[in-house]
Amino acid sequence: MWTCGSNSYAHLGVGKETAAQGGIDNASVPQQVVSSDTVDLTEQGVIRVAVGKDHMTALTGDGKVIAWGSRGHGRVGDNSEIGYSSKPTYAQYIGGATLEPMFTVAAGGDHSLSVHRGGTVWGWGSWGSGSTDYPVQITGFSGKAVSVTAGMNHALILSNDGNVWAVG
Repeated sequence: MWTCGSNSYAHLGVGKETAAQGGIDNASVPQQVVSSDTVDLTEQGVIRVAVGKDHMTALTGDGKVIAWGSRGHGRVGDNSEIGYSSKPTYAQYIGGATLEPMFTVAAGGDHSLSVHRGGTVWGWGSWGSGSTDYPVQITGFSGKAVSVTAGMNHALILSNDGNVWAVG
């Protein structure tokens, strides 16, 4: 997976933060997103990517959700709202279990979402009315989710009964 653009919040995923920390501020030429101590991108591969305001969220080939960039507002979903993750890390439930098996991801301004293979939707970050730094299940819609998309402060869920639900 390759990335380019601004690295002001370590959201390129190249393993280093800004030039002041020994990394890069901007990449006009694509840079390879690097594996971390816990996430081996060469082994798992990435099948979906979503871009948020200051973070990235991706889905690995084995159905795990990874994220990197600014942890502000809980964007990365790794139980922290402090600092940056300059390499991919797993989105985790409270207690450290990884978020899996998922089949799609979405990212908005300060939040991310994923859809479980069973049709449940999980979200983390901020929608403007509070924030969570770990994934929580989103309820209140009929059927099973088949798709999700995110805007700046909201998300839309498409269920298998053809209804579209808005949250945020």
